[in-house]
Amino acid sequence: MFATFLTEGTSQTGYGHLARVKALYQAAESLRLECLFVCDSDRGGASYLEGINSAICDWKVSIPGKVADFLKRTNIIIFDSYLADREVFSRVKSISNIGAKLAYIDDFARLNYPDGIIINYSIGSDLELYQGQSGKKSYLLGPKYALLSQEYWENSSSYECSKEIQNILLTFGGVDRENLTERISDSLTREFPDLSLSLIIGSGNSVFRADHFKDKNVSVYSGISASKMKELFQKTDLCITAGGHTTYEIASVGTPMIVIATAENQKINTRGWGLLGVPTMHGGEVGLLEKISASIRIYKSYEKRISQRSCLHQTVNAKGAVRVMESLAFE
Repeated sequence: MFATFLTEGTSQTGYGHLARVKALYQAAESLRLECLFVCDSDRGGASYLEGINSAICDWKVSIPGKVADFLKRTNIIIFDSYLADREVFSRVKSISNIGAKLAYIDDFARLNYPDGIIINYSIGSDLELYQGQSGKKSYLLGPKYALLSQEYWENSSSYECSKEIQNILLTFGGVDRENLTERISDSLTREFPDLSLSLIIGSGNSVFRADHFKDKNVSVYSGISASKMKELFQKTDLCITAGGHTTYEIASVGTPMIVIATAENQKINTRGWGLLGVPTMHGGEVGLLEKISASIRIYKSYEKRISQRSCLHQTVNAKGAVRVMESLAFE
């Protein structure tokens, strides 16, 4: 059985698509499918493609011969794109195996997709979101289908809750256009000088100034592996994160978090976490830094963090990617 994955990841679009599609690729390989990862990407996305059978091209404009040949044998085609329209999807289907299943990773009912399977693992997703869809569709919705990489599949719930908050980790994706990492860290080092900070800087972040924190209790990480990222999530006492894919990685290990929406496509996700008692905000809102500080003070309660650890871990299925591929391949 063959599976083709088509996505994009650049400094303009961010790299979250690459992370979640890679998780599906790993899940497909674990089920012994032959896979091809087709990606419109730049240099910043290279780390996601290590050890993967990939083709780098703008597949939305044209399909290279290698990709077309693989599509003719493919049984499952999975798209993850904010840029491709129905015409692009139809063009890919027209050169593919006539019996291939089509699936679309979606976050906010971006468009009326062609017939196929819609995957939306956002915690706030439900069928009501897709009332406007027409044609023949089926749905895989909610965090039981969270697309986490294989590093998270085993022994995920290992966050140890300290009696007091000693370290806070900040991560705002591959790009962080608003430079929230630096702005928030600068505020926290003044407001909570006894805390240590761990900052994860994405490969597309060109605005962060590491030397700004060289004399402070701040550790900066860049270009780290998924396993190292998981280790940092497990060791910190609290995470402050953008409202996208990373929230599921953090939740899978049970680490308490503050979620800040940094894009429109994160609103459904952020609202869902808020309904579970996670402090949520928007990156552009007035008084953001003060609200973050207030949330940290709430999290100083050991009982609050213990309660959220259990809630978060129970919400996310760390093997959601395997569950998705099993559904696509065998149902």
